[in-house]
Amino acid sequence: MTLDVSPALRQPGEQFPYSITLAVEGDEAARFPDGVEVRGARSDGTYVGGGGTVFVRGMASAEASSRCARCLADVVQPIEAPVREVFGTDADPNDPERRLLQGYEVDLTDAVFTSLALGLPIRFLCREDCKGLCPVCGADLNLGPCGHEPKRE
Repeated sequence: MTLDVSPALRQPGEQFPYSITLAVEGDEAARFPDGVEVRGARSDGTYVGGGGTVFVRGMASAEASSRCARCLADVVQPIEAPVREVFGTDADPNDPERRLLQGYEVDLTDAVFTSLALGLPIRFLCREDCKGLCPVCGADLNLGPCGHEPKRE
């Protein structure tokens, strides 16, 4: 998703709000681990220009769904992550993360999806005290004991 930042370049030092919604499909969906589906990706924040540079600061948010790592139940969880990007008219060897401005527009797609991917939990849990599945019969232990004694070593 591109954002027209010409107002910030014309009025250095003044902040401008932005709000974008991105579709999570095709290549963007492939950025997330297998088994994780992301919907409703958006980013809200501000951008400010100065000296041929545009600074973008905001928050990316979406809804991620996967399976519980212990009991395999469906889990839907909101995710949020900061978006901080610098765009400039020239490359800066001292700042390798600085992205180039393309005319008067910046593309926030990569920044938003990278932030969301980094904001995913290491593992999805239906709840913190999930008991998981019985290793003998596969019963969901959150629903009650299955009758198999846990192995003690």
